[in-house]
Amino acid sequence: MLRVAAQAVAKRAAPQWGAAAARPALVPFARCYADDANLLKTALYDFHLEMGAKMVRVFESTETDRPIVRWFTPRTVVITARNHSPYLFHRPPPPSYPPPKKQVPFAGHSMPIQYGDSIMDATKHCRTEASIFDVSHMLGSSIRGKDAIKFTERIVVGDIAGLKNGTGTLSVVTNEHGGIIDDTVVTKINDQDVYIVLVSISHLPNPNTVCPYETDNFFYLSQNGGCSEKDQAHINKHLAEFKKNGGDAEFIVHADRSLLAFQGPKAVDVLQPLTKLDLKTFYFGMFTETKIDRKDVWITRTGYTGEDGFEISLKKQDTVSLTKKLLENPASRLCGLGARDSLRLEAGLCLYGNDLNEQIGPLEAGLTWTIGKSRRDDCSFVGGDVIKKQLADGVAKRRVGFKFTGKGAPARGGSVVKLADGTVVGEITSGGFSPVLGENIAMGYVQKAFAKAGTELMVETRGKSTPAVTAKMPFVTCHYHRPSA
Repeated sequence: MLRVAAQAVAKRAAPQWGAAAARPALVPFARCYADDANLLKTALYDFHLEMGAKMVRVFESTETDRPIVRWFTPRTVVITARNHSPYLFHRPPPPSYPPPKKQVPFAGHSMPIQYGDSIMDATKHCRTEASIFDVSHMLGSSIRGKDAIKFTERIVVGDIAGLKNGTGTLSVVTNEHGGIIDDTVVTKINDQDVYIVLVSISHLPNPNTVCPYETDNFFYLSQNGGCSEKDQAHINKHLAEFKKNGGDAEFIVHADRSLLAFQGPKAVDVLQPLTKLDLKTFYFGMFTETKIDRKDVWITRTGYTGEDGFEISLKKQDTVSLTKKLLENPASRLCGLGARDSLRLEAGLCLYGNDLNEQIGPLEAGLTWTIGKSRRDDCSFVGGDVIKKQLADGVAKRRVGFKFTGKGAPARGGSVVKLADGTVVGEITSGGFSPVLGENIAMGYVQKAFAKAGTELMVETRGKSTPAVTAKMPFVTCHYHRPSA
């Protein structure tokens, strides 16, 4: 039955793979299970298990004409063709295989999807209390040298030179065609250093090349989701060209640090007794080096949940100790990837690989504001000639939110957006049930003519169409700690 279902999926998706593409055959099921022995472990891995993290196992076929089993629970298998959206099938695992725990492969790491509470409860907890996320699949690296700003502005679209010291901005890294290689947060500490949080340390250079934080001149550049190898190749390529032309900059990786995201309205109350830093005047986007519970950390007031919060970079050997200290407060809980995805969707934030990719530019993604105004005349970054033309002429599609006016299954990536007459005008890139709103929400791309909020459309999921309207994002009110007007 599972094989038949997979073949049916392949047949339906054939046009997206190319008309001549052979239909994928399902890899024999009994041979597809693998434990996470080959996945990287963060400093909190054993602690995740101790705290009841629920795990999921994974494998990927090395044969390009076969679908990939991304993850499974005792009754569910998610199968995707390469570069295609997931389809759900149901089947219990072989009797000889132990029941899986819900730890998922993510950016080359074994990461928790949830703990003892449900994803719905965990999402609500972060909106009202304080949640700790292990985001150590992201790893710090630095660009350093007297031309650090100049090189940073070569690879990102933001106005980094115009930032005040110790403040940051969301930006994007673009390719030669103006597509987004990654989304990133850049914090200018001073003029001669940049810190980049990459994702998968399976592709990092020798840890002996790690340079500790030892300079007063520093940038903080935080990159998201599963792009480590690609990001590093892109940075190194353009760095080599930059240095060949006389530029002074170096790219250095920090393999000895973990990263925690501490999010929620009570995070500040939990954190303040543990640090001398005055968090009342430490506003959204600010970065500094300080101590928390007597541990040296790099802290930024930021996050990816829509709530007030912090990202804390610290030595790996201090990670478990600080996590335990934060958990001593009853307002704090550990939170996994499942709730993190719900939270960022409710906040209208993009997930790279779903909502952003190298074929989508910042204008289409609704991220025009990330392009510094001072940079729009010359667009002197990679892909700037394409983006400059888009700024003048506009783009054909836009990222929008969706709310649903009829009952139906939650939309998922790949769900088709149509007019009432069946004309296809777009596609969903992320979707699901909002634990906070108690309704299905989604985001995706539609033709520009249908992007205005309130436009009535149909979203087809699993062969059934549900009426929906385009909606402004975020779906929930975001709470960022900013100075009073």
